[in-house]
Amino acid sequence: MKKLLGIILLTVLVVFSSCNSNTDAFLTETSPQLFGVCQVSTGNVVQHKDSIAFTDLDIAWFNPKTREIKFKEYDKIKSIPIYASISVKSSSETLFIIAANINPVVNRAYDDLVLFCDKDGKYYLNDNYPNYWNLEKTKQNADKRSEGWNKFINLLRKEGRIK
Repeated sequence: MKKLLGIILLTVLVVFSSCNSNTDAFLTETSPQLFGVCQVSTGNVVQHKDSIAFTDLDIAWFNPKTREIKFKEYDKIKSIPIYASISVKSSSETLFIIAANINPVVNRAYDDLVLFCDKDGKYYLNDNYPNYWNLEKTKQNADKRSEGWNKFINLLRKEGRIK
């Protein structure tokens, strides 16, 4: 009888421990951990405040060396307005702000992080635009966001989205 009770307890323990890890995996796969919150402003007037541009679940992968970011749905990302700024958040914490969504025909310079779409439709998180613009200020801005940037990279790494 004691042997049977021991086997039953062992079986229940294995079942409960396997359910817990499956639940955690399910939550990780279906619950966004990062949010790109889009804000478009014209002069002093804010339009489209707090619309979600993307989540980490929309990111197929990110390459930290080339800074290319591949989104699963190109059309969704393509719909982000030009010049829109994007706050990248985790829970209620803002990790960093993308100064603008831009493409090669943009005639403005940025010394801060931009979401750049090249002529082939590939997206990059570049530290500035054009890439020679105000390098000292660009480095200062990159240093300011380094803690949030590292959290962003670590979260994508944890999710297997680093290329």
